Amino acid sequence: MKKIGFLILFGLLTSITAKAQRVNPVIKDYGSVLTLPIQVENPDPKIDYKIAIELGDKMQSDSTVDNELEVVARLYNLLVYGGVPRDHIHIAVVIYHAATWVTLDDIAYQKKFGKSNPNIKAIQEMADAGIDFYLCGQSVMGAKLDPNHINPNVKLVLSRLTKMSSLEMQGYINFKL
Repeated sequence: MKKIGFLILFGLLTSITAKAQRVNPVIKDYGSVLTLPIQVENPDPKIDYKIAIELGDKMQSDSTVDNELEVVARLYNLLVYGGVPRDHIHIAVVIYHAATWVTLDDIAYQKKFGKSNPNIKAIQEMADAGIDFYLCGQSVMGAKLDPNHINPNVKLVLSRLTKMSSLEMQGYINFKL
């Protein structure tokens, strides 16, 4: 009897997941989300989502879009998919330390890694959706990078610490990936 119950449950779960499709409501090439063919609790569309995300980990690969950038795109797409109006989504990404390399323009990235920066298009699409990107000036100077070779969609700030402090004082939550 337990075996039959397990098989029925497995069949139901399989049929639910089989119907799920990947969608990208706003950021079309990054941060895919799965549709849910079942009723779930969605984010509250009346809330202003003020989210600050720190990216400081080393890139996993110099040939693919950074995983953490994918998660940022997914968060945005999930909020929209869940019914939150775009004008209620305020995401600020503060990049520092080893993640600084994702913000380089193609010239500097090619000089460092010998290939085009795969993160440029992802940052562009997210910036077009309204996500703000900030780069720690202390990390730039510490790595001896030319500030003139930073992606134009990324704003250079004094430091990660001062930017995160400012964002938190403006009501942003520090969201850990």
